[in-house]
Amino acid sequence: MKMLRNRKSFVMSHPKKLEIANKILDARKDKKCITFSATIKDAEQFRSRGALILHSKQKKQENKQIIENFNSLTSGVLSTSKSADAGLDVKGLSVGIILSGDSSKTRTTQRVGRAIRQEEGKIAEIFTLVIGKSIEENWYSNANVNQQYITINENQLDIILNGGEVSTKTKRGIADTKYRF
Repeated sequence: MKMLRNRKSFVMSHPKKLEIANKILDARKDKKCITFSATIKDAEQFRSRGALILHSKQKKQENKQIIENFNSLTSGVLSTSKSADAGLDVKGLSVGIILSGDSSKTRTTQRVGRAIRQEEGKIAEIFTLVIGKSIEENWYSNANVNQQYITINENQLDIILNGGEVSTKTKRGIADTKYRF
C-alpha cells in the first residue's frame, strides 16, 4: 500500500507539471488563473510568482479575505489544493490549470466549473496536466467518461500559448473501475 501511495504522490506532484504550469502562467499573465495542485505544499510552490494561496489549513476568515482580494484583481493567480473544488465563487477566472489527476468525475467537473462560468466576452481555457503513459492517463479517462477532450504534447502547447492552432483528434473518456482507488 505504501508503494502505491508513493507512486500516486510522485505522479501527482511531478516536477514537470510545475514547469508546464509556470509556462502557461507566463503566457497568460494578463488573465485570472487558478491552479489545482495535489497538496498544500504543491499549491504553495506558486507563491514565488505572487499567487494567492487558498487551502484548508488556513482559517476560514483568511481564505475569505484571499477570495475577496483575488476577486478585486484584473489578473493574477489563485493557487489551491482541494479547497476550491466546490462551492467557491471566483469572478473573472479564464484559465484553469489542473495539476493533480483524479478519477472522480465530480471533482473534475467542479474544478473545470471554476473557470468556465459564463461571463460576457470571456473565453476560458482549461489545462489538465497528465503524465503520459502513466496510471494518471487512466484516472483522467475515468473522470471524463462520455466527455470529449483533446490531448496535446508540450510542443503543441507552445503553439497554442503563442496563439496558434494544432490539429488533434477528439478523445472520449472510458470508465474502467480497475484503475480507481
